[in-house]
Parts: sequence; C-alpha cells; structure tokens
Amino acid sequence: MKRILDPKKIEDKSFEIIDGLLASSKLPWQEKEVAKRVIHATTDLDYAKELLFHPMAVESGLNAIRKGRDIICDVNMVRAGINKTVLSGFGGKVICLIDQESVVKQSSRLNIARAILAMRKSAKFSNGAIISVGNAPTALFEICNLVETGKVRPALIIGTPVGFVGAVDSKKKLTSLGVPYITNISTKGGSSVAAAITNALLKLASVILVCLVFTSNAYAMHISEGILPMNWAGMWYLVALPFLVKGIFDIKKKSKKLPSFKTLLGMMGAVVFIISCMPVPVPTAGTCSHPAGTGISAILIGPIMSIFVTSIALLFQALFLAHGGITTWGADIVSMGVAGSFAGYIAFRMLRKYGASLFISGFVAGLLADWATYATTSFELASALHGGKPMFPLFMTILVAFIPTQLPLGILEGFLTGGMIIFVHKRRPDILASLGVIKGSAHG
Repeated sequence: MKRILDPKKIEDKSFEIIDGLLASSKLPWQEKEVAKRVIHATTDLDYAKELLFHPMAVESGLNAIRKGRDIICDVNMVRAGINKTVLSGFGGKVICLIDQESVVKQSSRLNIARAILAMRKSAKFSNGAIISVGNAPTALFEICNLVETGKVRPALIIGTPVGFVGAVDSKKKLTSLGVPYITNISTKGGSSVAAAITNALLKLASVILVCLVFTSNAYAMHISEGILPMNWAGMWYLVALPFLVKGIFDIKKKSKKLPSFKTLLGMMGAVVFIISCMPVPVPTAGTCSHPAGTGISAILIGPIMSIFVTSIALLFQALFLAHGGITTWGADIVSMGVAGSFAGYIAFRMLRKYGASLFISGFVAGLLADWATYATTSFELASALHGGKPMFPLFMTILVAFIPTQLPLGILEGFLTGGMIIFVHKRRPDILASLGVIKGSAHG
C-alpha cells in the first residue's frame, strides 16, 4: 500500500473509509456527520448505533454556535481538543475552570471533586451555552442537578463521560432532563468523544455559513430549510402574516368586482412560480441563480396580492421541489414577496408619474424587484447568523457574494418585465387599462 504523507489526504482517506462503512446507516445527515467525527476520533464503529440525539440537539447546538455562545468543558483534555479558532469566528470561547486556583483550593478543603466545583462555578456562563462533558461522571451529574433546580438552562449538553462508576447513570439522568443532549448510554466515552462531537457541530455551522455565502447552486434567493434559527424563522412568519391576510381580503374584494380577475391571479402565480424556478447560468461567476418574477406581478395586480401569489408559489416550491423550506417560508415571503413586490411596484408607479415609458418603467421595476429580494435575503441571513459579532460585516459579505449572479440577473429580469408589459400593451391594452396600469384603453 502506498504511504500517504499529506495530513489532509490522510484525513480525507479516513473519512472516505468511514463513509463506506456507514453507507447503510439510517441516521439523518447532520447526526451522521457527528457520528463520523466520533468514529474518526475513536475508530469505534459502534458509536454509529450508540449515540443518542435529542430531537432538537443538533439544531440547538448550531443555533448556540451561530449566536456566539460559549462552550463549557469539564476537563482540559476536552478543552484542548475543541477547535477554538472556528468557535471564536462565531464570537464564542471555550471555558474550563477545573484548574482555577479557587476551585483547586476549595476541592482540597471540602474533599469534593474539582469537576463538580468547576461546573458550579461555570453556572454563570452556562445559560444558552453548550456544555461538553467527556471525562467526569461527577461533572455530568452536577450539571444535571443544576438544570433540575432551575439554576442553568444550556442550549445543549454533550455528555460522554467514560468509566465504570457513574458514567452510565449520569448519562441516563441526562436523557431525562428535557434539555437537548447528545450522549451514549454505555461505559464508553471520553474527552476525545466529547471534543469530536463539539467539533462536528462547529464544522456543520461553518459549512452551512460558507454554503450560504459562496454556494453555487441555483437557489441563492430562497433560504433553505433549517438555515434560520427557529426564533428568527418564527419572527419572519409574523412579519409576513399581515400581508397574507390583507392579500386574501383584497383578492375577495377584487374578484367580486371583476370575475375574470381570478384567472389573471392564477396566471400571475404561474408566472412567479415558473420564473423563480428558472436556473440561469452566469458564466463570469461560474454559477447560476434565478430571477424572481415579482416585478411583473406587482405591476399588474398590485403589491399586496403579488405577495399572496408569491407565497403560494414559494410553498409549492418548498413542498415539491426542495426549493426553500417550510421553516423559512416566512422569511422567503418577506424577501421575495414583500420586498420584491413593493420595490417593483413603487419604482414602476414613480417612473410612470414622471413620464417614463412603459418599457423603461417595467425594466427598472423588474431590476429593483430582483435586487431588493437578494438584499433582503442577505439581511435576513446576517441578522440571524452573525452570532456575537457585528451584523453589518456579515451582511456585506453575503451581499457581495450574491453580486456576480444577481447583478446580471436583475438586468435580465428588467428586460423580461419591460418586454412583458410592452407585449401585453400591444396585444391587449384593455387589460392594462382595466388594472389601472395605463390610462385609457390603448395608450401608455
């Protein structure tokens, strides 16, 4: 066998072997990534079956990392194994108090394990943090007691202490608390296991962020499932809700006055659905993205009803095309529906008011609808994921990363919107007149 000397190639080969061994594993992909890191650290394949994950464990851990929360360790071996550079990039730090002078002195005086006292002293840092226990069952018992008595509420507890005395019982106690956890109910474990689990979460958080900023897939303007923390996802739902309610009310009112309006509404929904599903290659960026279609929709049926038809298009894309997501549906409605529709509508109306032609007005409306969408998407991502660091630098990073695709796509959408308005004006000017897009019946 040829000897491999490059450390990166050694690691890649190791994970290639582990991937093959776990090919039949039914673990969800994020949990599988955690298991792979543990197996890589221990060469013990049993961890693929033994690791237990609370249903919210990975999500809670990733959210804590994104928010810049600290990681509390029981011993220095766990602390030494955690990638502190990655964690500091999110604004967090690793805390281990087991060698603190006051802990050492108090342990000697009271004859209590230092791990217990270190966990007690760490309580003030523990709310919303990740607790990573890999060595001492006594430390895990203590953090469980602190949770039970309401003194701390960590985002995630990683509990993999090793040993024949207390390890299994402490892990069982952990699973009964109701807080997110990652553990294994056996005597096996250790500092390397706890560090590997922690590093797997740091790696996942980094990969997701890099994908957001530099991804080359076709869905840059839709936020994918699981990207936003649940509190942010819920907030964007609340922002979108009033627009949807108003949209339903306006549609009912408009349909009573103009029975054929429902047909137009369906057509606009189809237009937004199809246009926003069109991957468009951008050779200069070596990638592709997609237009939005909300500019033309807002011009013809108004911004509020445009938001409603956009929400339906986004819902179908999330359900059947894995384009966007259910948890991020609210955020996608706000970025593509609200921001895109209002930007396009206001631009068109303002330009027409000051005498611009139909084509120029439509062009600018389509352009700004597209650019407003990606700018709002950048804000949504940065506001949720900046962690303990200032939001603006991350916002600018995401914004600049989108420019190579969205700059030409905005221009393309401008031509598309202007062209569609001119086409309808030439063929059926009465439609534009009935919708209030132009005055009279034939002239724009």
